[in-house]
Amino acid sequence: MDLRNEFADLISLTEGVGRWVVLRHFSEEHSEFWKPETSEAVGGPAYTYTDVVVECYSAPVSRSITIDGVNTQVPASIDESNDRFFFKYGADIKINDEIFDLEYYKAEMPTVVLNIEDEDIVNKKVTRKTRYKIKNVTPYRCDKGRVEFQVADAFKTILR
Repeated sequence: MDLRNEFADLISLTEGVGRWVVLRHFSEEHSEFWKPETSEAVGGPAYTYTDVVVECYSAPVSRSITIDGVNTQVPASIDESNDRFFFKYGADIKINDEIFDLEYYKAEMPTVVLNIEDEDIVNKKVTRKTRYKIKNVTPYRCDKGRVEFQVADAFKTILR
C-alpha cells in the first residue's frame, strides 16, 4: 500500500472529499513594496510570492480546555477561527504562508478571479473567500522517513 496514492485518492475531487484552495507561498526576496529605510512594506506584501491552486482536505480544529489542571479536547466543540489543512507530500508550504479558501468543490480546477463581479461558477471562475495564515506545518512520515502528506494548522485572518 502506498500512502501517497491513498491520500491523493482521498482528496481527489472526482471521488474523494477534497476541495480547491489557493496556496500562497512567500519567498525570502523582498517585493517592490518593501521600504528598507523604514523596514516595512507600503501598499502590498513585504515579500514576493507565488499563488498555486491545489487540492486539499480541511477540518476544523477541536478546542482544548483545562479541567483540574488537565488539558483535554472538548468533544463536538470546535474553534471556528482555526482549521487544519491536509496537503499532498509535494506541496511547498511553510509557516506564515497563506491559504485562500475558494469554496469550490467540483472536480475540474477553477480559474481564480480577483473581483467578485467576475465570479462565474458555471464557467469555473471563482474568487477567494476566506484567508488563513499558516502557523505550523507537520510532515507526516512513514516508511524509511518518506513524507506521505503534510498538515498545515492555520488561523483565519481578514481578507484584504
